[in-house]
Amino acid sequence: MRKSNKMNINDNFMGGVNALKKIGKVNVLSKMLYIFFKEFFMFWQAIFYDRTHTRNIIYFWVSMYSSSENGKLFNALLLIDIINKIKTLSQVLSIFNENKIALGSTLLLFVVLLYIAAFYAF
Repeated sequence: MRKSNKMNINDNFMGGVNALKKIGKVNVLSKMLYIFFKEFFMFWQAIFYDRTHTRNIIYFWVSMYSSSENGKLFNALLLIDIINKIKTLSQVLSIFNENKIALGSTLLLFVVLLYIAAFYAF
């Protein structure tokens, strides 16, 4: 280190290096692996705890698969993003979530009546 202390390691422009200084005197490859695994685990935790991040990761993989020849049907799944972008649409869909017991009972009644009607028709 210089005697004039003009290049002090604690300067603001060296803030990123200070995190690596805590590791100690190890080689550069170990420091790079440490940073990689630290970022990887932060990414992994974000998948579990951040709902928006998880949704974006799923959309990314669905879009990658839908660009292949076998995944053309998955393009329709990417339209689900409209529900998250338009607040009015998400409020309309929340009505169905609030009344799910009544809607489920009505759907069950419809299935039973359809089953009975199928006997008369055939």
